[in-house]
Amino acid sequence: MLKSIRSHCGLAILLSYYLIFIGVPAISLFYFSLTDITVSNLTNPTFLGLTNYIKMVSEERFVYNLLFTFELVAYVVPITFLMGLVFALFLNSGKLFLKPIASLLLVLPWVTPIVAWAMSVRYLFAPGGPYSILLEKVLGFPLRIFSDPVGSKIFLMINLVWISAPQATLFTISALSSVPRSVIEAARLDGAYGISLFRHIILPLIKEKLLIVLILIITFTIMAAEAILAFTGGGPGFVTETLAVRMYTEGRMFHNFGYASSIGVFLLIIAFILGLMLLLLAKER
Repeated sequence: MLKSIRSHCGLAILLSYYLIFIGVPAISLFYFSLTDITVSNLTNPTFLGLTNYIKMVSEERFVYNLLFTFELVAYVVPITFLMGLVFALFLNSGKLFLKPIASLLLVLPWVTPIVAWAMSVRYLFAPGGPYSILLEKVLGFPLRIFSDPVGSKIFLMINLVWISAPQATLFTISALSSVPRSVIEAARLDGAYGISLFRHIILPLIKEKLLIVLILIITFTIMAAEAILAFTGGGPGFVTETLAVRMYTEGRMFHNFGYASSIGVFLLIIAFILGLMLLLLAKER
């Protein structure tokens, strides 16, 4: 009886948490997306219906923001996921030289403040900066990363991978640690080693956990407004501006809270659809 009461109390607390901190904000976000709420009419916004959404999908800049968001996902997510998997396999093998130091170096990007790191990197690669001068001598021509569309994209993607790879590695290590040692030892007795051991024994046992890692990387990449603003500011122009950055710009800088909310709702829908697709794919396999 007491155990049942505790179980129901725990469920009630969990549901209350989701309702207060996720449900209500999500409903409010959707409501605001249907209004013209700004700083001047916070207490009395005008209901617009789907006007913000119609404006959003018909805007050329929004279409570009959407395409670049998917471009980031297409490049950053698989590279980050594979790097996290490779690093996790090395660190989990127990054969890596100076493993504690390697683990510390791996975690360093995660614990370093993004803004502080971005300021340092921007200085190094800015025109006249040490790395910029070095690259100019090596390549024979000046490299204008922050004014070149392609260069700024590559620069941003490299830094996003650098930031998110430690998280992917740590979660993957946790997944690998869940595999019973007895299963691995039994597989080795049967002649399974290296890639064969990982592919046929370890991977089937941790694929659900790897799916969670993949979803987390996708979510981080889609919502990485802080990192993008710190590294490139969305520039040059709006070349590196994603939907998350556009939402921040419209809401925080221009105070178009209604339009920013419509972009936020669109982002939530994208994240939900991508997560659902991955779950269905894993279920089929």
